[in-house]
Amino acid sequence: MKLTRIGKITGTHSLKGNFLFLPDPPYESEVNALDYMVVFKGGEIFRSVKIRNISPHKGRYLVDSPSVNSIEEAILLKGCDVYYPEEALPEIDPGITWKDVKGSRMIDEEGVLVGTLVDYMDSPTADIFIIEAPTGDRFLIADNEAHVLSFDKENKVFVINKEGLIAENEI
Repeated sequence: MKLTRIGKITGTHSLKGNFLFLPDPPYESEVNALDYMVVFKGGEIFRSVKIRNISPHKGRYLVDSPSVNSIEEAILLKGCDVYYPEEALPEIDPGITWKDVKGSRMIDEEGVLVGTLVDYMDSPTADIFIIEAPTGDRFLIADNEAHVLSFDKENKVFVINKEGLIAENEI
């Protein structure tokens, strides 16, 4: 089983063992679907934590777990990385996961580098890719046939229609 990092445990919340989880940006929309977390400490598996309830709380997520029953247990989790099985993560498109596309080069139809794919957001109509240009500017583009023309999975290269780009600071 291959595991992917999905976030970090940032603190405790109550005497009964609830703790706070901060997901990495590409996984924020998937948090409510989690049924357990694989917790790493010092680069090694520390423990698995079953999730009873997870809910938004001041920019993070409050986790209630039947396997963490005291503040002392929760303190041991603070600062730990959280992983999840890669095969259980959502697909962006059939057969393509975030791990497949993260860091992809985004080029226009003439082969000119537009930037690197650094993040994505879920949207009711299409996923939105966030591209960071070599200048540090960020752009958004909808993952649809009009804007994303092709993807070479082996070389991690997207060809995009630049007309679909929206500067992040214009939103």
